[in-house]
Amino acid sequence: MKNIKRENMNGPNLFNRNRIKENKVKILFCILMMIMTFNAWADLKMPQIFSDNMVLQRNMPIPIWGKANPEDRVTVKFKGQEKTVKADSEGKWMIRLDPLSTSAKGETLTITAGKEKKEFKNVLVGEVWLCSGQSNMRSSFRYLKILEEVEGVHYPLIRLTSGRKWSLCNTENLRSFSAVGYYFGLNLWQKLQIPIGLINISRGSSSIEAWMTPKSLVENDSLVDINGDRLLDEMKKFQEFYSKYESKQLSKEEIESVFLEYCTKNRRKAYLKDGKPRADKYKQIFGHMSVRKPAHLYNSLMALIVPFGIRGVIWYQGETNNKDRQYAEKQKILIDSWRKLWNEGNFPFYIVQIAPYRGYLTLPTFWLEQYKAVRDTKNTGIVSTVDISDIKNCHPLNKRDVGKRLALLALRDTYGVKNIVASGPTFKSAKTVDNSIVVTFDNCGSGLSIRDGKAPDWFEVAGSDYKFFKAEAEIIGNMVKAKCPEVKHPQYVRYGWKNIAEPNLCNKEGLPAFPFNTAEPFFQNK
Repeated sequence: MKNIKRENMNGPNLFNRNRIKENKVKILFCILMMIMTFNAWADLKMPQIFSDNMVLQRNMPIPIWGKANPEDRVTVKFKGQEKTVKADSEGKWMIRLDPLSTSAKGETLTITAGKEKKEFKNVLVGEVWLCSGQSNMRSSFRYLKILEEVEGVHYPLIRLTSGRKWSLCNTENLRSFSAVGYYFGLNLWQKLQIPIGLINISRGSSSIEAWMTPKSLVENDSLVDINGDRLLDEMKKFQEFYSKYESKQLSKEEIESVFLEYCTKNRRKAYLKDGKPRADKYKQIFGHMSVRKPAHLYNSLMALIVPFGIRGVIWYQGETNNKDRQYAEKQKILIDSWRKLWNEGNFPFYIVQIAPYRGYLTLPTFWLEQYKAVRDTKNTGIVSTVDISDIKNCHPLNKRDVGKRLALLALRDTYGVKNIVASGPTFKSAKTVDNSIVVTFDNCGSGLSIRDGKAPDWFEVAGSDYKFFKAEAEIIGNMVKAKCPEVKHPQYVRYGWKNIAEPNLCNKEGLPAFPFNTAEPFFQNK
């Protein structure tokens, strides 16, 4: 009887255990189906540039885009507008909201696709600017060790992003943000009193080629880098290498070969030992390559925010390309290609002149490239930094005046603010009078002046032999008269035309005169 009872007891127990197993399988199956179902409608994805606290560009159609399930209907709601579009076969979609006026009141942008909904809160409408370039644009208050400049800062209508989450402009968030970008935005806000959005997409040591679009390199296949290598070839080679390197498909020998070629061509001796790339420097070598190879930074950074609505661009780059004789052409191509991508017309593009530095021996020739780029490209401008440089440091600490000068250009040329002086004196003409040369300037503001109270310095004159000598100079109205005993019949004059020159001529508004050299055809044709 005991055995029978035990069997009767075991039977139901076995059955219960099997039923529990079956139930577990059913539960797991249901969970799996729920996950699969959730994934089917949880596919609304937005670029990281969309977040709480963002600023949308006023007075122009506003692009909103992302990915959803193929054929999903996507609806965008904001400030009384509601627009719907169907995602394409790959799930891509874009909606352009009608132009909106300025709004300093935070509102919610709502996007729905299928059963999923995303909400971005505290969204403002104002002026959005892209800040790009290399280290002098990227340099933050923390990097420059000038954190005291942002203590107690709190401007809730200025918003900051480096391409991902937007944040309010306050002490904590500013510490790691572009100092130039901040001062530019602050000056705009102080004058316009409207929301300002600043997008900082910049990288230290980057070349201009790295920011160019692949299409522009294909269309301009004669462009080369400073080593003479064709940019189109370099782009293709690096893209293939980058893909294999990231996915660990390359042997040590293959990696060494590429790294050795790069370090040798670019004189990166610190990365080599016994004629080979140092294994402990692989990360640095790869990083250095990444920010200089054609189109790489455009593909990896800039493309992620196109075509988020912007008013324009401020650009501080050129240190890496300071010996580049194609820079003007590259700058023009970059500006034109970005404008086509954003499809907002010829938006403003304001450039910072590279500051004097003892390491850039051919700097004046590079200034010519920057001048040509501005002359040959519509709706551009340039600000000088010759008076706020540090010839011992290629990263001058004074970013406050750089940002302010860029803002002056924008206020005058983009926003139409009247009675504003936005440039230092620029060369207009020169003529020989007896044994002197008299130089006339544009952009004198309320008159020529000297920033240190001394006589105008860094003026030089030359005769027909092009041999320049230091000249004595004096201000006469909106002109400067320069002469030198060694040059009896001067034909050419130059000002601040050396990489170590920190000249003192300015207008009474304190903006520095731009260096020039009348021996250069660029100035002869003015």
